[in-house]
This record gives sequence, structure tokens and C-alpha cells, in this order.
Amino acid sequence: MKPTFHILIFLALLLLAGCSSDDWSWLTGDGEIESGSPVAFTTMVPEVPMGSRSAKDEWTERVGAYKAVNHEYTFSIEMYKEGEADPAGVSTYKPAQFTDIGAPVIANYDGTLVLDDGAAPLLWPDNVCKWGFRAEANNNPLSNDQSNQEKWLAMDYLKGHSYLPLWTGDEETGSGTNPDEIQYKTSKQWYTDNQTAKDLSGLMVTSNEDYKKIPLYMQHQRAWVTIILKAGEGVKREALNFQDARQNIKMTINSYAVGSAEAFAIDKAWASQEFIDYDDDENGPAEAQVSTTRYDAIVMPHNYAVNKDTEVIAKINLSDQHFSFYAANDQRFVNGTAEQQAEAEAAYNLEPGKHLTIIATLSRESRKILITAWIEDWTEVATSTICDDYGQNGDPVVIRNRDDLIHFLKDPKLNTQGSIGIIQPTELNLDAPSDSLQEAWGPHWELNATLNLAGCNLITAHQLFKSTSASANIVNGSITVSEGATVPYVVAEKNEGIIERISIQTDKENTTARASVAGFVGINLGTIYQCSSSLPVYATAGVDIEGPNHTTYSNYIGGIAAVSVNKDGSSMAVIDGCTVNASVNGTTGIMGGGIVGIVTGRVSNNTFEYGITINQDPSRFKNIFASAGNTETRAYGNAWPTLVENPIQSEGDGTNENKYLGQRYHGILDCQQELHTILSSSSYNQPDRNYRIAASFAVSSTDWTHGTVDADQTDASEDNASFNLDGNDKTIILTGNKEVWTTTGDNLTTGTKTTYTTAPMLFNYVLGKIKDLTLQLDKPLVALPTVKNEKYSAEDAIAPLAYAVYGPNARLSNINVKAADGAFVQACTPAGLVVWAFGGATVEACKVKVPVRMWMPESLGTQSKHYAGGIVACAAKATITQCTYLGNSNNAVSGATNSTTAFKSVNNYYGGIVGGTSDKLSEYPKLQITDCVSWFDAGAAVAPDRSSYGSIIAYACYFDNLNQIVNGMDTSRPSQGNWWPLSAIGANTRASGFSEEQVIGKRNRISPTYDTDF
Repeated sequence: MKPTFHILIFLALLLLAGCSSDDWSWLTGDGEIESGSPVAFTTMVPEVPMGSRSAKDEWTERVGAYKAVNHEYTFSIEMYKEGEADPAGVSTYKPAQFTDIGAPVIANYDGTLVLDDGAAPLLWPDNVCKWGFRAEANNNPLSNDQSNQEKWLAMDYLKGHSYLPLWTGDEETGSGTNPDEIQYKTSKQWYTDNQTAKDLSGLMVTSNEDYKKIPLYMQHQRAWVTIILKAGEGVKREALNFQDARQNIKMTINSYAVGSAEAFAIDKAWASQEFIDYDDDENGPAEAQVSTTRYDAIVMPHNYAVNKDTEVIAKINLSDQHFSFYAANDQRFVNGTAEQQAEAEAAYNLEPGKHLTIIATLSRESRKILITAWIEDWTEVATSTICDDYGQNGDPVVIRNRDDLIHFLKDPKLNTQGSIGIIQPTELNLDAPSDSLQEAWGPHWELNATLNLAGCNLITAHQLFKSTSASANIVNGSITVSEGATVPYVVAEKNEGIIERISIQTDKENTTARASVAGFVGINLGTIYQCSSSLPVYATAGVDIEGPNHTTYSNYIGGIAAVSVNKDGSSMAVIDGCTVNASVNGTTGIMGGGIVGIVTGRVSNNTFEYGITINQDPSRFKNIFASAGNTETRAYGNAWPTLVENPIQSEGDGTNENKYLGQRYHGILDCQQELHTILSSSSYNQPDRNYRIAASFAVSSTDWTHGTVDADQTDASEDNASFNLDGNDKTIILTGNKEVWTTTGDNLTTGTKTTYTTAPMLFNYVLGKIKDLTLQLDKPLVALPTVKNEKYSAEDAIAPLAYAVYGPNARLSNINVKAADGAFVQACTPAGLVVWAFGGATVEACKVKVPVRMWMPESLGTQSKHYAGGIVACAAKATITQCTYLGNSNNAVSGATNSTTAFKSVNNYYGGIVGGTSDKLSEYPKLQITDCVSWFDAGAAVAPDRSSYGSIIAYACYFDNLNQIVNGMDTSRPSQGNWWPLSAIGANTRASGFSEEQVIGKRNRISPTYDTDF
């Protein structure tokens, strides 16, 4: 463009703008801002708290505390001419990103913004008038769901304006520009002042282009509350462990709007792991770096100290025990000095951009809550949500439906290197043709472009592409394989490009969908990065895969790829940062790895979460890869959940050590046969052995022989679980076709016969620890009545998990028992979880919802005492804590429907948590029941004698060796914290002189909520 034409444009703009200038030097110079060019921006927010020293030091520290915004926000920016109230333009921007060669995409930490998709840029009208900018980001209504970092950050409402930090004068008497005020400058001034300010900010120093970026100094408009849990008297440290928080803890953090006393409940706060130190106390010895749970929520600014006695900051439900946090709980308000009370007042005045951290010590001592708190300026979290910036060939292609996707793949001008397709809907079913395009989906196309799923979930029963070329990228989304479908691999037969942040899943946990070769691709020659798969891989027959130079790889399968090899000796094949949580298995002759079958490239930082199970052949199946092809193999940073090692199988550098961060196990199981293997092998069934369930499975009474009732067999027999079992939140379905029967009357030949198809009891004795497991009764669980000389002996007992949990090392934690419609538990001594708890065993945080029926032969109704319990039928020396029985008048502990009028309740007792106490194998009862909830309304139960029923325990005493009735509860460890319906009796049939309160403590005054979804 000629200079005379520049002048004509400038004069026209000058007349239109009505501004004056005597500075014409902007027309020349290197890298200055030109009229009509897009406005560039960078963003900062305050990051660290500031102190006070000399005038300039204080000011420098304040403006230096602003750091580049490094998260994914959407900024709305308005452009203002000085002196005018209305904006001259408005547009939307987002943080830029960059790609480092050979490294994953990472956030651009200099705060630079780029245009949002589809937005028009703000342009510089001239360099004569002064222009300023206002911005805001994430102006979203406050949400109750802040359960992950992305949702939490969406609540971070930012507002700000254009500003440059400049100082004039000396250090003591000079002055600095005010970051709280918008600045207006000509484009020339913005450019030159940026050069002056760079030494103060330390940000814009990379090139002349950086001086063109308008700094937007943002402020948080909301506040941040963090609550860190700590265990005090009577609360176990491990109960607050983050790994168990999902089952045991429910947190609500309250936000209050300006001028409103009504709380907005954030009941899905962001939970994460924290580590704290403990002094030596009644809970245990001093410990450092103990895992606990922290909760973070963004709230409206509010002074919680004003109504410190009435406004709840947070509520916590710890295994159905409720704690409410007020500012008044802070001990500085209770017994602090005047100075300490003033500190507390300031700590709870949560202004915009402030961060209140509360360490809450939960104690059973009068339900006391101890809080320490401090206030600090908002600190940005170091991690960030990472998005893509791949570059493009023309504008991105918006893919709105299945037809658009097929058109994109078939068009060589669109499906080409540098082109980007962005899928718009959040879900797209590839197997649902439209009326206009009936073409069936199949592996017809090669992907050559970038396909950004943008969070979309593709649903398909077919392989996605034939192949992905070296120019192809498929990123940011998920693929669901339809139920019942079998694909060789989900993405492609061959990948030469980049597959990044793609998750493969199934449409239900217990799926019949599977891959026959690999989760993602048959052969990988490119990069697969930060992907995950929960699709099982199972090969019923061998497969040949052709690699570079016509090399054939036979009979390999893998969770991510069957084969990953370097291409032509030049580029390295990479599988990095991937996770597989599904079985990789096959018939004889197949070799497989949890990540890849055979590898000659790099396989690094991957996790095979599922693990190789006990009955898989260790010579053919490995946790990461089955075989290393040559010395070019690079393996490091990989992790798997077992103690089994995974060395490189042939030549290689031997660096594939296990980096698994969680507990490591002696074995993994996912079927009935493997559970049988553990029980029946003396080398497996040992007290020091730890196992984990990897997938839900069924156990059938048809061929299950281990759930026996042997009252005296407490050793490590094959029917007893001596090992420790992590249920991993999976379900064992109790089912089968075994038939049992009962008859009314005194013997086998009289009365009416009733036949039942029964599910199995899982174990005889539990001698180790079992946790995080669900048992689902698919059929009724009915004991075969014991008979002696053609007469019933009433010794039969049954419960879903086991006959007994026994010993000081035995512990049942977080076990749920559910029942299908029409299923129930029935025996002379039945229970919803285990029949017996004794020997110092512990049952904690278990929940049962299943009808429990006592079936008693008529002739034995008055002979001896029998117990039925919603959780445990009989207990001696044991602890039962934080358990819930969800039985009520329609789903409760009762006599069986085929009992006759001769049924004598005087000797048959029904308890919502425990049926009764009794001596067992020369051990007398010392039972503690704490923090349990029973919905069994004994007052509503149909029975000849209500005294046979107890909502918590029905028979709370026993006969000692002198035939004296003695209290069966442990007076050295009093029971407390239990809840039962107001209309019911909590503890019945007590020893003389013992009140209900002395036996099980006061009823918890906080009424729980019935779990209708259980």
C-alpha cells in the first residue's frame, strides 16, 4: 500500500472519529499497531497474597502478583472509546495454546487470547483516539454441582479491564497506575507503554508482537471455600480416607447471596485427596502425611461471621452421622482473647477473590466440631484443562449430524491434511441412518484430517475407520460400543497419525460387547496419547497383522493395540498415558498385553487397571505387553495393580518397573471359577494374601460348594476366606438352580411341602478383610433344614456373605446386600449379611435391604432361642458400626410365611441390626453397636409378642456359665449414636437392671433419610 493512500485513510478516520493528534510517527516503525488490524489480548489474575513495604515495593508486589490466566475460560470483551458510555464493539475470546514438537499439547501460560470459534475480531479503528477494554469470563449462575475441576472452574466469575503497570517518580514519593481503574490509550501508546512495563510484569518479552497485546487485569468476583477433614476422638482416621469418601462421606457447602439468609447448597463439591499430620491421641500414635479428604467449592462473597451461630457453612454426613459447621465452632470465638476473636471475625469475612480454608476436626465428644481457619488471596490451581490447537486448512468444518460426518470423510477436499472437523452434538449414533442418507456405517474410510469430537460420544457397533493416516488426528471425545457388538478394534485397523484423549466404553458395566483384537487399533505406527478403554478384548482365534516391510505379526492382542512398532526405522511408535480397565484374554495360542501385544516403539506411563487374573496363563498374558520385538523397545512409567512383575520378554533395556500408586494385590479375579481357585488352594488362601475383583460376576448355587455351615471350623479350610478381598465396588450376583424344601409339622413326612430355588451363601467363615462389595440376591436364599432321625433339628443357618466373620483381624467394610423382587433370606437362624460375628470381628459401613425370615419347625418353637438379624443374627465379642438396615414393615425381619400358629415368639427374636447375643466356642459376648441406622419398625411387625422384636437388637443378654442372665453388651466400650424409628423399641430383652439407653445409648437425634434408590 502506498504512503499517500495511508494518509487518505488516516484523514478519513480522523474526520469520522472526531479526535486530534500531533503524533504522526505511528505511520512508520517496525512492528507497531496498524489501523484495521485485530486487537490482541493477554489476561492476568492475582495469584499470591501481598505484604507491604516501601511505596514502590508495595505497588510492585501488588501488580506483580498478577499471573497469566492459564485455564479454559470464555472471555467477553467490550471495546470503549474514552468518554463514551456505549461499547464500540464486543467479541468473545479464549486462551491460546501451543504445541511443542514431540510433546503433548499444553496450555499457553502467557495468558494470550485467541478468538472464540465463529467470533469476529475487535479491530483498531485508528491511532488517534484513546481506547479501553472491559472483560468478563464465566458469568454463570452458581451451580450445586462442582464435582470436578472443570465444573468448579466454570463457577470462577472474572471481571476486569485494560491496564498497564507504570510507575512515575522516585520510590518513596512517586506513584503507580491503579490496577482497579480502566486505562484508555491510543494504539501507539499501548505499544510503547507495553515496552516500558515489560520489566515490571516480566510477561511480554518474546517478540515485538507481545507489545501489541492489551493486558486485561481480571479480578475474581466470587470466593473459594476449602474444607479439610481431620479425625478427632471417636472418629477413625481411615474413615476420612479419600479412597473411601465416595461411599462414606457426603459434603454440602453453603453459599449465601448478598442480603439473603437462605443458603444455596453446593452438595457436589470438588473432592480430592489431602495429607495431614496427627499427634499421638486416643485414635492412635503420631502419624505424618495421612490421607484424608478435602472439599472445594466456589461461593458467593459473604461474611459468615455476622451470623456465626445460625448460618451453616457446611454439613457433613459421615456414614449417616451428621455434623454441621458454623463459624461459631471456631475455638477463637469460644474461648479466645479479644485479639483472637478479631482474627476470627476477619477470617470468616469472605470477600471476592478470597480463599477460606477450614480444617475441621470431627469428634464424638458431645458431637464437638473444632475448626481452625485462615484467609488468603485466591491462588490459581497449577493444573489446567488442556484443549487442542492443531492448526487448520481453512475454517473448521462443523459436523452437525451423521450425514455431515459421512460427507466430511468422503470429500477429499475436506478429509485432507490440515483440515479440521468439529462435531457439534454431544452424542451421535453412527448406526442410525437418516431418511436422506441410508448408507450403513462401516470401516469404509481412511481419516486424513483432524476430527475433533469436542466432547461428543459416538455410539457404534462397528469399527470407526479403515485406517488413520500420518496426517490424521482424532481427539477429545468418547466412543461407546453398543451392547452385544463384537468389533476387531474400535478406531481403525492401522494408525499412523495421532489418537489423543479418546475413551472407549460400553453402554453398561456387565457388557457382552467386546473387541476381538484390540481396543483401539490393530497396529499402531503413530501416537496414541492419554486414551482409555473399558472394552473387554477376547480372541477366539488367531489373527495376522501386517506391519512395515511386509512383516507379519501373528496371534497378538492388546487393550490399546495388538501391535505397536516403529515405522521404517524413522519415526517411533508411541503409546503414552493410556489406561485400560477391562479384561484382555484369549484362547490357547493367543498372546496379549493389557496395553499392547508386541512392541518395538515406546510404551510409557500407561496403567493396566484391570490386571491379569488368577486363571490366565502368565506365560501368554502380561500386564503391559506380551513381547518386546527388539532393542528399540522403550518401556517406563507403566503401572499395574498386582505384585506380578512384567519384565521385557526378549531383548530390551529392562526398565519396565511397576509404577502403580495404589495398593498392589497378589491376584485379580473376575469370575466364580477364580474365586473357587483362591478358596481351594492353600497357596492362595492365606491371611497375608490380598485380592481384588476386577469385574462383577455371578456365583451359582448349582455348583458352588463353599458356603457351608460348619460351626466349629475356624481354621484355614477351603470353605473359609482367610485372605483379604477388595470388592472394588463390583457386584457378585448370587443365583443358581439348586432346590431346597421345607415342610410344616414336626418331621419330614407330615405337613405341607414347600420347594424353593435358592441362591448360594458365599463363604463359611470370613477370617480376613472384605470391603467395597455388593451382593445381589437374584433368587431367595433358603437353607436346607437340618434333620436328625427324620425330625428337624433347627440347626440350619444362612446369610448372603458368610456363616461367620471371626477373629480380631476379620473385618467387613462397605458391603451392600440387595435383593431382586421376590428374593429373601430364610432359615432357622437367618441374617442379611452374616449369621455370626465373634472373636473380636468388626462389621462396619454395611447396608442391607432384603427381607429376613425365620423358619422354625413347630416342635422346636419353645425348645431353644433362635435369632434373625437384618445385618447379623448372633454376636459374641464383636463391633458393629455405621451399618444400615433398610427393612420396614414391608421388607423386614419376620417369621416365614409358612410358620403356623404354634410358632412361639418367646424363644425367637428379630433384630434390625443384630438378632441377639450368645456365647460361641467358649467366648462370652462383649458386643458394641455404634452409629447404626435401622428402619425396622418392630412396633409395626406382626408377631404374637412384641417383646421379641428390637429395631437395633432384639435379645441383648445371654446366660453365662452360672446360668445367670448377663448383659451381652460391652460396658467398657458403650454403644452410642444409633437411630431407630420413634415407634419402635431399640433394644429388647435386656438383663435385669439395664435400661435401653444403657444397652445401646441414646437414640441419635438426627433422623436419617431413607435411601429409596438403594
